[in-house]
Amino acid sequence: MLDKRKFLFNSIIFNIIIFSVTVNAQQVDTDPKQVIVTENQSVNLLCRFGKPIDSCSIDVPGEQTILLRPQASRDGLTYYGQGFEAGQCGVTIDRIQAKHNGVLRCNLGSGTYQYTGYVDIIVAVAPQPPEIEIFTSAVSRNNALEVDKEFSANCISRDGRPAANLSWFLDDEHVYEGVLETQISANTDQRNRTLFTAESQIRRYIRADDNGKTLTCRAEHYVYENGYVDARTQLNVNYRPQALPAISIYGLILDRTAFINVTVRANPRPRIEWIIDGQSITEGRQVGRYEAYQPQNLGYGAYNVTLSIAGLTLEDTTRTYRLKASNEFGQEEYTVRISSLAAIEDSGIGIGGIVGIILACLIVVAAVVLVIVARATGRWCFAGASLNTDIGPDSEAGINPQSSEDEQHPNDDQHHQSADTTDAHYEHDESDKKIRNGKQHENGNGKLDKTNTSV
Repeated sequence: MLDKRKFLFNSIIFNIIIFSVTVNAQQVDTDPKQVIVTENQSVNLLCRFGKPIDSCSIDVPGEQTILLRPQASRDGLTYYGQGFEAGQCGVTIDRIQAKHNGVLRCNLGSGTYQYTGYVDIIVAVAPQPPEIEIFTSAVSRNNALEVDKEFSANCISRDGRPAANLSWFLDDEHVYEGVLETQISANTDQRNRTLFTAESQIRRYIRADDNGKTLTCRAEHYVYENGYVDARTQLNVNYRPQALPAISIYGLILDRTAFINVTVRANPRPRIEWIIDGQSITEGRQVGRYEAYQPQNLGYGAYNVTLSIAGLTLEDTTRTYRLKASNEFGQEEYTVRISSLAAIEDSGIGIGGIVGIILACLIVVAAVVLVIVARATGRWCFAGASLNTDIGPDSEAGINPQSSEDEQHPNDDQHHQSADTTDAHYEHDESDKKIRNGKQHENGNGKLDKTNTSV
């Protein structure tokens, strides 16, 4: 029975302790919860409670515990807040020092209870400028990288607090692919400060278009004047001349010196050879009307390769020109074809003549279309013309349909005519009606139908 009571008592005490810790954690609010500052900076830190308090003590890292009341100050530490009635216990640190780095604790007393809040103070220390280190087996002679080989580089930012945030750029492009998670390590310096080193690694396969680009590691930190410091290195990539599709060059002028220009990408500089109808012309040489120039460096592994042809002929435009570019990493061959619009002028028909012929053809086609449309719709000179062209006296198509109907039904014509005339017409005889009927056919049909006229 005694053991049971002891067990119940211990359970009650334990629950009270847990309740007190829970209430304390829930009701003390700190503003801010973490602050990053630099030495000699002033900072305000505040702990708030949900009801009035009657005491306030502050434990600042590197300082002794200090009791504070509104408008009280001691050793560069001043009360901060709206008073005990508002449940606020805060401190203004007039000048941050390196020793203040750590966790500040504020203790708020209310009756018989004590409540505690915490603020993480980070006294920032600028890290050393970042450094890029190359770790790869893809390095060839002259510290150049080889295309299609894996490339690895590390960026290190040492002895900062907090650790620097590292990121990678290739020229102005932010690089994410191949970037591994940043590793953070801590160490203690001679001043007994805990400092941090950040290290980031990037892995990728080298491409030909990486040549000449700038690889940048950017370290961002609170203390840096511009917010960040960059470390840069330019990539030097060795690769064979790169392939190109078939090349066509237009607009060359006959009887003048023609220049054939091709841009070849390679590193190191390529050696050039032109082959024309089986004849080889290497760079810097002239053979007859052909001259092969030295490649001109355009930068970033691009070279302008030129062949000149003195007095271009029509026959020159029918040839196929082969260009070979090579360096110690490989060789590539290109096919070049040329063309000249001036060949049309030499045949006796200039550009203006071609345009005139095309316009004349368009005008003729338009005229034919207009004639067909006018004839079909009876417009212009075709107005009033009959579509029936067989007008012979013996042709059935020449007989007026209205006249034939009059012959078959003469009484019907007389009936219709009498309905369209005035009362005065009834005084005339039947012969007058027939005569008027004949005239009516003549006026209406443009012909005199003798079969309807009395003889």
